[in-house]
Amino acid sequence: MNAFWLLCVTLSLAVFLIGATIGALLANAAAWVTWRFGNARLLHSPGLLFSIRVFPFAFGVILTVGFALPSFLLLEPTRSVETPEPYLIALASLALMAIVFLAGRCGRLLFHSRKIVKRWLREAELLPFSLSIPVYQVRTSKSLIAVVGILRPMVFVGKVAIASLSPEELQAAIAHELAHVRSLDNLKRLVLKLTRLPHFFAALAKLDFVWSASSELSADASALRQGTSALELSSAIVKVGRLKTPSTQRLPIAACHLIPPDVTASALAMRIRHLHDALEMHAKPPQNSSFCWAMTMLTGVAAYLLVLPAALPVVHRWMEWLAR
Repeated sequence: MNAFWLLCVTLSLAVFLIGATIGALLANAAAWVTWRFGNARLLHSPGLLFSIRVFPFAFGVILTVGFALPSFLLLEPTRSVETPEPYLIALASLALMAIVFLAGRCGRLLFHSRKIVKRWLREAELLPFSLSIPVYQVRTSKSLIAVVGILRPMVFVGKVAIASLSPEELQAAIAHELAHVRSLDNLKRLVLKLTRLPHFFAALAKLDFVWSASSELSADASALRQGTSALELSSAIVKVGRLKTPSTQRLPIAACHLIPPDVTASALAMRIRHLHDALEMHAKPPQNSSFCWAMTMLTGVAAYLLVLPAALPVVHRWMEWLAR
């Protein structure tokens, strides 16, 4: 590797580490403000909670791939003979170690999830539902109703849970799981697991649990929008919640449950209250925010393309200062 590419890789890794660190501090401050001044409306904004939670990693990637790398490739002389300073090599090494750690964590989580799904499938019975994804009955954890997988999602339902629910309640529970599929919640859950930060980012660490509760409320609302009865869904949640027992079994990481393993009594009560409000008031749940998020993404891309020509020289000067 010649000096140009060595400096490019080293600077890119260092910028990623610096960006992720700054992003973590900013996101932790935003999370702290959320806990101190936030209100219940945030529970209806899983997208916002998810964005705050993954901001450190996203900020590092955007700063590196969107600005630092283009500015270096376009403005740095290709015949540069500069060599990275020791402190720059140290920063790049830390960044590389973090990336390798994240890759290893991803491999372990996916391997464990795949292993459990294979074990379930060996004893599973395909149920006759005319849905876009398969639904299996298994003899495992009796309170299990979950959608597992990202690219090829599958719904698994415990045998005791099926026996405890009426056909209408079972349909409502499955509609809830399909809502998780439409929202890509399994992928989001995996991203949260991969990008989990050390515990001293205390305010940010709490977002995982709050996002989980918010995603359940959102899936309930989405199921209602698809025509599911609020009465049947709330009844299914209560019945499956009563079946739930503490278990030491490790469940798949890329999975969303009707009753999450770490759910609290207050979180379940809140879901039931929201469903009963929808039933009694005959009010429509909040509209899907996918269009708003799509417009936000398009606006962000447009803003990036507009500021890029002016930003590249500034970023390049900053990188030259960093490389000295």
